[in-house]
Amino acid sequence: MYYFIALYYQMTSRELKRIDALVRSHLFSYFSETLNGMSTLKAYHPHGINCAIERNRVNMDRSHHVYYIQILGTKWIGARVFVVGHVLNFVALVLIIWARDDIDPATAGLILSYLARLASEMSWAIQCAADLENNMTSAERLFYYTNSLEQEPPAEILDRKPVASWPQQGRISFQEVSLRYRPELPLVLDKISFDIQAGHKVGVVGRTGAGKSSLIQALFLLVPLDPGSKIVMDGVETDTIGTADLRSRMSIIPQDPVLFQGTFRYNLDPLNKHTEQALWQALEASDLKGYVQQQEGGLDAIVAAQGENLSVGQRQLVCLSRALLSKSKVVILDEATASVDLATDSLIQKAIRVDFSDSTVITIAHRLNTVIDYNRILVMDRGQVAEYDTPRDLLKNRQSLFSKMVDETGEANAALLRSLAGC
Repeated sequence: MYYFIALYYQMTSRELKRIDALVRSHLFSYFSETLNGMSTLKAYHPHGINCAIERNRVNMDRSHHVYYIQILGTKWIGARVFVVGHVLNFVALVLIIWARDDIDPATAGLILSYLARLASEMSWAIQCAADLENNMTSAERLFYYTNSLEQEPPAEILDRKPVASWPQQGRISFQEVSLRYRPELPLVLDKISFDIQAGHKVGVVGRTGAGKSSLIQALFLLVPLDPGSKIVMDGVETDTIGTADLRSRMSIIPQDPVLFQGTFRYNLDPLNKHTEQALWQALEASDLKGYVQQQEGGLDAIVAAQGENLSVGQRQLVCLSRALLSKSKVVILDEATASVDLATDSLIQKAIRVDFSDSTVITIAHRLNTVIDYNRILVMDRGQVAEYDTPRDLLKNRQSLFSKMVDETGEANAALLRSLAGC
């Protein structure tokens, strides 16, 4: 009887625990989003704040519903175990009275004393077994994420490790590259092919959704390429080597600067590969040396999580210093100057032309002024290469997409851009 009651209870309790984990995940996730977006909610006061409060209440109520049912289940099993225990006590007592002439009084007393404890002990044992199985649902979810979900390629492939000096030149070739973010979604890159010569500066322009940032996803293999796609960097196909080997040989300055909680030293050199002199040289090149020297501790000064104690421009300069320190042959800028002032923009542009003069630079352009003097301009349109040529040749053709983009910046600015391109 105890076994069948426990089996019936565990099946229900286990499913309730799974539901509870899902509901609580949504509750904590939305609460975290609310804290991170507090400034936006205050901007829409009172509607934004009231809406967030109401959604949090709904999420809490949903979580409490499941928890309430779990408590009811605990009371349910407790009542059944209590009834079974007393039924056993009653049956044992009737049998002892019936066989009072044949049973020893000491034995009868021992039986009744054990049965008196049986109900509470079995209730504890069943609850412990149920709690153990319920808590293992967390391990079940971990196994699901590690085994059932698609994993990215290995970080290292020992028999295909590139040489330490790779890439030596920075020549990149996209060959029939197609990419989609999920199997059921349409292509965001549709069989694009173009070559980037070693040391060239290539500006990537296009309308929103043209596939500019998807090029970066493909280059870093953040999303698997479609069959038949091939990206070759200095004679090595990028999808044939480990992702760590590939990504560590390139540098990127993202649109939203990424900093970690720690020190300036840790954010610049997390693997502790460079000397302190090299760190200061990188900071000097990015014009951030003076600010770091003024901080208590210098390179060991504290950087808050997400770099919250720094301005957006300073965070971007830290990312620039990190790229300068790595001295990669391939440098990618993903609209790196979209959120910074003109002074910081000029520092980044100077670094591109001076410190990265021997590197291959791919820039997702936010302002056409920053790429007008590049070696090549890549115009993306609907996931395909619409145009790929020098800025001068593209601007000579008044019907080209790039020429129309330049004209849309205004008559005065268009004239300036055309003069900078040599037209």
